[in-house]
Amino acid sequence: MGNVKKMEVAVLNIVTHPHSPEGYASLMLDAFALKHPTKYLGTEQFILNKPVPINRDEPLEGFSGFLHKFTEIDLRAAWMDLEKLEAVESEDGEPVVNIPEAMKPNCKTAPYVFLPKGHRFFFPTAHTENNEKITFSPARVAKALANLFAHESIREKYGEVTVTVESSEQSIEEILSIPALTKLIVDVTLPNPDDNDGDEAEALRRMQEQHARKVHTAWTGTKDDGIKPDADTRGFMKLSLSNGYVKAEGYDAERQKVTKKTSEHPVKLRGAYSKGKSALSCLVAVAQENIGKFTARAAQVAKEAKRR
Repeated sequence: MGNVKKMEVAVLNIVTHPHSPEGYASLMLDAFALKHPTKYLGTEQFILNKPVPINRDEPLEGFSGFLHKFTEIDLRAAWMDLEKLEAVESEDGEPVVNIPEAMKPNCKTAPYVFLPKGHRFFFPTAHTENNEKITFSPARVAKALANLFAHESIREKYGEVTVTVESSEQSIEEILSIPALTKLIVDVTLPNPDDNDGDEAEALRRMQEQHARKVHTAWTGTKDDGIKPDADTRGFMKLSLSNGYVKAEGYDAERQKVTKKTSEHPVKLRGAYSKGKSALSCLVAVAQENIGKFTARAAQVAKEAKRR
């Protein structure tokens, strides 16, 4: 058991309109081809490595690759000499240290898996390589990918591409359990119609019927009565788990103010692999085993939405 490594996996929902597995595969390949770093956090940058088909004979079954984050430094800025305890500055504006511009320090790497048929992107938020724990934030990876997909060439070809962190259903339950719910914000981007059923199908039908691309609603209530979300509102809240977010404020049983956000509760899948196996092979297995949790039966949902 000591040789078993554990992995915690997050899931992102990537959505374009219109959508197809072929379109999602093309999107990922085009995004990589840019080789365009985007901001991760502070001086850290993020870049996507080449997507490779998991099954070369059936590329639409999925792609795997690697994420990288690294530190972007200003080579022309002053450097610190720790022996002399003084700044070393360039007199002619040239780099103080001769480091090739393409070389970047502090690189951290993690595998990823993208399944075009479910348009979900899986990656480890925490795993260990060479006795080093490597972490990637779901929210920051989602933002970095969204910035990448906002590149002019991508927008011209695919239109707006949204990236949402899959949040746990428990986050909605926690919000609905707030004794006195005084503020509720629900933000939803139109999902693909093959991902939802039940109350979600009704919320989807309403968005489609009104030709709405996005819905942003806010409710306020009093501490004494509290907001009581109805079935329609709960439907939009459920849609937000894969296609937006919910933020709530209120008061607990002790009348203490509480704030809850679905974005603070990303889905966490678990994986494990033994010595001789790779983190990538583990991630592929986790993605293939769990994709069904995030996608639903298209025909059934389409009928449900139309029926309503």
